[in-house]
Amino acid sequence: MDSAEYELNVANVVERGINNGEHGLDPRCARVIRKPKYYSRDRERDITFDASVEVTRPNETAPFLYWVIECKLYNHNVPVDDAEEFFAKLQQIGGANSKGTIVSKTGFASGTITFCRSKGIGLWRYDPDGEFAMVVQADTARERAIIDGMIECHFNPHFFGLATNGYLSNELEDLVGCEAWSIGTSLEDG
Repeated sequence: MDSAEYELNVANVVERGINNGEHGLDPRCARVIRKPKYYSRDRERDITFDASVEVTRPNETAPFLYWVIECKLYNHNVPVDDAEEFFAKLQQIGGANSKGTIVSKTGFASGTITFCRSKGIGLWRYDPDGEFAMVVQADTARERAIIDGMIECHFNPHFFGLATNGYLSNELEDLVGCEAWSIGTSLEDG
């Protein structure tokens, strides 16, 4: 599997869940975009991402929320530098109107997990040949195991993740549902 196939697989999983009503987002108001381009005021040009979910209010055309997904198909854990760069790009395209998730087949450096938790960036360790898994606050043995699964590539299940609100899980539907809930909460607050 190459990077393009991995990105397409991740986008398809997210889109399928939205269309099946599994993630708390109305499929009439949320659409998955592959290779979206968003304008950066700082660069005065577009930044291209791997995928995004644009959420609009009913009867409106302009998105009020961008859930940006960046995929990393590495043979090593995603370093913190990649997360810092992704965070900077999110700030350039939408600030408070954007949420971000980094998806990796191999896992994340411990510094990456720490940084992403502090910035509200979701992390998913996803092996398309297996199942998703995600992790949040490491207050329990289960959560510590999920964090270990995000760092160490040899753990099962095949999905481990950190939601943008800091929630950890090893189940894809649970994580995507958590992200959708977080999006809904952001809307109510803002």
